[in-house]
Amino acid sequence: QNEIISRRFSRSNSLNSGCLPGQLPKFYYPLGRPYSSHEVETQIRKITAVFDRFPARIVGRKELGAILKIVGLPLYWKEPVFRAVNNSNININNNNNNINNGNGNGKKDVISCEAFVDYWKKVISTCYDNASRFVKILTSGQRNYLLPEDFG
Repeated sequence: QNEIISRRFSRSNSLNSGCLPGQLPKFYYPLGRPYSSHEVETQIRKITAVFDRFPARIVGRKELGAILKIVGLPLYWKEPVFRAVNNSNININNNNNNINNGNGNGKKDVISCEAFVDYWKKVISTCYDNASRFVKILTSGQRNYLLPEDFG
């Protein structure tokens, strides 16, 4: 019987080893559990490795699926993510070296590794689960809810 009691105490002690006595570890994350800096760096390295496989480190809509797979997003998010990265890049800095589609609106048919990595860092710095990422991507970070025009 003493063995059972000591096991219970040792088990309960191991649960509290990560925090001070009388404190509970944080367990509620309304937007998901934040990434550690190591997890972010690992994701960025994987993203860069995929972009390195493409000429000039740029991808179109079709090739974006490989990058989405690396970051854990569904393939059917290709178009919204592509538009979000493209719009984010235009709003931040309309770089003349980017390849435009010739329609005069400044939107590109491709996105660069740098543009995607910059955008992705912004997304994962505030959105830690797919639901919050989906809203941020569709609303361009404007709101925490969706409107019908966000899908257009």
